[in-house]
Amino acid sequence: MSGDSVTLSCSSDSNPPAEINWYKGETSVGSGRIFSISKISSDDSGEYKCRATNENGVKYSDPVTLDVQYPPRSVSASISGSAKIISGDSVTLNCSSDSNPPALNFSWFKGETFIGSGRIFNISKISFNDSGEYKCRARNDHGEKYSDPVNVQFQGAGGNIIIIAATSGGLFIIILIIMILCVIKKQRSVKSEGLTMTQNDLHSAPGSAGDALYASVNPKKGRAAECRDAEEIQYATVQFHRDTQMKKEEEEEQRQCDNTPVQQPDQDHSRSKAEKMEDSVIYSSVR
Repeated sequence: MSGDSVTLSCSSDSNPPAEINWYKGETSVGSGRIFSISKISSDDSGEYKCRATNENGVKYSDPVTLDVQYPPRSVSASISGSAKIISGDSVTLNCSSDSNPPALNFSWFKGETFIGSGRIFNISKISFNDSGEYKCRARNDHGEKYSDPVNVQFQGAGGNIIIIAATSGGLFIIILIIMILCVIKKQRSVKSEGLTMTQNDLHSAPGSAGDALYASVNPKKGRAAECRDAEEIQYATVQFHRDTQMKKEEEEEQRQCDNTPVQQPDQDHSRSKAEKMEDSVIYSSVR
């Protein structure tokens, strides 16, 4: 058995005593009446013989066979043909091992599930459910060993549908994300344009108000006449948004008017003047 120790002895009848040598096959492996092998392995298996030599001649012993037994090792599973199988094909799995005595018990597993026995395992009319990892187990009187798993890949209608569905789903998600980003970007662009237009309107409003003001003003009158007109049309209010400089000028003019004495015209003249000014104010506000 592998791992044991073995001692070989050689004896001869000769005079003078013979010199002893040991051979494995035709290769010299040692000398002396006793030949020992410690921790024997499968490599030590074979035929051994000794040779006795003296000055009168040479003689070999009959060979002795050293049979080293060991459990299965180097167990492997293989697939005949391609590992990519199309629906309806037949698949043959082979299990091989190195053991002494030779393994006679072979078992097949898909994952951890037992599915059959024998050195060869056949799958006829393979389907999508047959895809997966397969391994074999070899056993003899001294032990057992499993092979590394071999992967059977199925290519058929079912597999293609799953692959296409998964690809389409991922593509749809990507397109959806792109559309959402485009909508968000467009909304931000619209808001930005609206904000820009509002700011432009605010900047242009004072100038427009000023233009409307000067378009509606009649030729300049004297300072006293302007103040009288302001007194006569106190009931009418016209509001314009001017810039700061124009507002300061108006306030200055208003202070001057407040300090200027105003002569009150007669009632008819005032009424006529007010009507004219009212018409002037109404038409001046039309753009």
